[in-house]
Order: sequence, then structure tokens, then C-alpha cells
Amino acid sequence: MRNTLLLLSFLLGFQNISAQECSAHVTIVLATKTGGRHKRQTVFLEKKSGEKIGEQVSDENGEVVFKLPCNNEYVVTTSNNPNKKPLRTSQHDGAQSKLTLTYDPNIIEKQKAFEMTEDEKKIIDQNAALLPDTTFISGPAMPHT
Repeated sequence: MRNTLLLLSFLLGFQNISAQECSAHVTIVLATKTGGRHKRQTVFLEKKSGEKIGEQVSDENGEVVFKLPCNNEYVVTTSNNPNKKPLRTSQHDGAQSKLTLTYDPNIIEKQKAFEMTEDEKKIIDQNAALLPDTTFISGPAMPHT
């Protein structure tokens, strides 16, 4: 009886350990808007909390593959795209998934072109300060027809 209990507790303990080792494979594809791929770009992966997990350089197909613990949330960025993309891994051991990021090769320059200068920000703030906090509307909201 005692040996049976020891064997049973060992098997249950082994099952718990193996359940904690769940991992999923995630392929991240870096695609251009014209149908090409972003080659040799660094892909950064971090936990939602900001903890850095790792980085890889995309291959000739614009792809990287990460093996990650199951059922976790991450944030993906690349060296040529400042935008962050959320990623959640599967809850099933051995699962494979694909995340495709499609963007212009010159997205950083485009975003910088749309940024306001400090002088422009001050002008906006000054004009916004002149606006009333509350706007009152009198009369019916929609005219009756």
C-alpha cells in the first residue's frame, strides 16, 4: 500500500511538473505593404510588464520564431517600426501560431514628419486654454420634421 501511494504521488508530481513546461511556437512575419518582407530587422519581445524576453533578427523571409511559455501576454516591436503589437501565446502545449506585422519600410520617417514641434504644441495649448470648459446647447437636439 505504501509503495502504491509513493508511486501515485510520484506520477502526480511528474504530471504537475510537465504541465508547467507548456510551450508554444510563435512565428512573427515582417511584411511590407507592397507584398515584400522586411529582412534583417531586429524583433524585440517583452512581457506586458516591460521585462525584456529576447530579440532575434529576421531571416531572408522576414521571419523569426520564438518558443514561449503558454498562455502569456507579450509586446512585439521591431527595429524599423516603433509601434507596439500585443501577442498572446496559446494555452495548448506545442501549439504553433503566426503573427504578421505589415508596415511601410519608412514608417519611422513618416511618423516623425507628422510630429508637432514644441512651438506648435505651445500654440495648441494656448488656444485650448481660451476655450470654455462647458458648452451649453439650447433648443431641441434634433429638429422635428
